[in-house]
Amino acid sequence: MLEKQIKIGEIVSAVGIKGEVKIYNFSDVPDRFESDVSIYLGTRENNSKMTIDSIRYQKNMPVVRINGTTDRNEAEKLIGKEIFISESSLGELPEDTFYVRDLVGVLVYDKELGLIGEVVDVLQNTAQDLYKVKTKEGKEVFIPAVKEFVLSVDIEQKRIDVSLIPGFME
Repeated sequence: MLEKQIKIGEIVSAVGIKGEVKIYNFSDVPDRFESDVSIYLGTRENNSKMTIDSIRYQKNMPVVRINGTTDRNEAEKLIGKEIFISESSLGELPEDTFYVRDLVGVLVYDKELGLIGEVVDVLQNTAQDLYKVKTKEGKEVFIPAVKEFVLSVDIEQKRIDVSLIPGFME
């Protein structure tokens, strides 16, 4: 059985004349891309295993040279290709930290209201993460992923317990 692959980036442009490419990093792990790391390049259905030969950063974006890419023409052919790693390469997360893919589909329960709904996404470009929850009524609410609201997260039981302030759901 093939190991599951996780999308961690996409090549957005060629850089210079020596075959380097700039990557939009979907991962919140800053050093996800390192020299001698195996990646899969292409699409989820059709990709090839490659190795990163070198890496540097330009305005916090990784600029890498992928093994076998030696000039700008070859690098330009890679624009738009997605980058994946094997699930086993993800590593351990710190306590109380979760992958978005593990939170999507988890049911959210308030200690007073009971079942609120299901996590459909996590917004991460705000001061704190926001759980986007589709309620039983079909509404969408955003619950800040902070200890003042989130009491517990149990990925295995697919359950998040929260304590919302009065009026939050209105």
